[in-house]
Amino acid sequence: MAATVKRLPVILLLAALALLSGCIFSPEKKAPPKTIPPLEYLKPISPSNALENLVAAYKNRDSVQTAVVYAIGYTGTSTDPSLPSQIPAFSRTDEIRHVGRLKLDPNIVSVFLDLGAPNTWQELPGYASDPPEWRIIPINNQTVRIEDISRATTWQSQNQVIEYTFKPTAVPGAPAAEDTTWTVVRWTEIAN
Repeated sequence: MAATVKRLPVILLLAALALLSGCIFSPEKKAPPKTIPPLEYLKPISPSNALENLVAAYKNRDSVQTAVVYAIGYTGTSTDPSLPSQIPAFSRTDEIRHVGRLKLDPNIVSVFLDLGAPNTWQELPGYASDPPEWRIIPINNQTVRIEDISRATTWQSQNQVIEYTFKPTAVPGAPAAEDTTWTVVRWTEIAN
C-alpha cells in the first residue's frame, strides 16, 4: 500500500498533463486562417499622395487602385530618340491592364518601382498650355524592374527623365482639408 501511495502523485501529475494537452484521440486543432489586411493608401489630397499611391499600387500589382490614380483622360507618352519610330501613347485602360497582367501572370515573380523618396519630389506648376491648377512632379532618377521567369528575363528601366502631371477634382461636401483629390492626367518619359 505504501508503494501505491507514493505512485499516486506521479499518476495525478500524468493525468493532469494529459488533460492540459487535450485528449490523445481528439483531432488536431487547426489554427484559424491568416487574413491579410487590405492595403492602406493615402488620401489623394495632394499630387505627392497620388504619386505615392501610384508607386504602392504598382508594387502591389493593384489594378483597382491603379484605376483610381489615373484620370479618365490620361495620356502617357514615351520618347526614345534612338528608336526609328515613335512609341504609341498609353491610355488609362492600358495602364490598368498592364498592372492587372502583372498580378495575374504567375511567371511575373517580382515587380519593383522606385521614384525616389517622396520628400525629394518637387511640385511645380503646369505648363502654360495646361489649366492653371494642374501640377507637375518631375522625376530624374527612377528604377522599374520586372522579373519574368517564363522568359528568364528581368526587364529594367532606369534613370529616364519622367514627368507626372496631376489635375485636381473638387469633391462636393468634403471637409476643407479633403475637398480636392488629385489624379495623374499625363505622364511623359524621355529615354536618355
